[in-house]
Amino acid sequence: MVISAASIAVLAVMVAVVIKQPADNQLVTPHMVTTQSPGPHGMYVEVTVPEPIDRDERLALTGDNGTRAEVGAKLDLEQPSLDNPGERLVFFKVHVHNTGTTPVLARLTSDAWVLDSAGESYRGDYMRSDMVDMTADPPQLEPGWEVDLTAGFPVPKDAKLTRLHIALPLGGSTPSVEWNLS
Repeated sequence: MVISAASIAVLAVMVAVVIKQPADNQLVTPHMVTTQSPGPHGMYVEVTVPEPIDRDERLALTGDNGTRAEVGAKLDLEQPSLDNPGERLVFFKVHVHNTGTTPVLARLTSDAWVLDSAGESYRGDYMRSDMVDMTADPPQLEPGWEVDLTAGFPVPKDAKLTRLHIALPLGGSTPSVEWNLS
């Protein structure tokens, strides 16, 4: 009887470990995959990117010359568009933590989009976002510093969003990350 009780206790601990859910905003290392990515003028191009990660996960992106940033994203706000009654505005808060050895730009690139369940993509609106503006010098994010950036998207009122794509200027490269939203 003592052996059975001990076995049950060990089994209960093993089950608790197996079913333990990952912590929110967990740093992950996805596999690289080749996929279709929305390109200009509604065309798609084949790109090799990290596979999409879950909406509560973070990803470490590396660039040139010691640039590295951990990136996470969360839905921040949805509101009706005042400009177009058939649209809504969707805003994501993109958290960037410079974990590299050199400063990085505290901006997203204009290569940002969301994808809906029908396969339509919608580009980010740099006027409503912290995306690179070619007329201004974006601030620098020093090593160890963190910042929350905004990525805003005008989408049809009834669109069910399934994926978010953003890219960061890290040195001379622009690595990207995608989150599954559903």
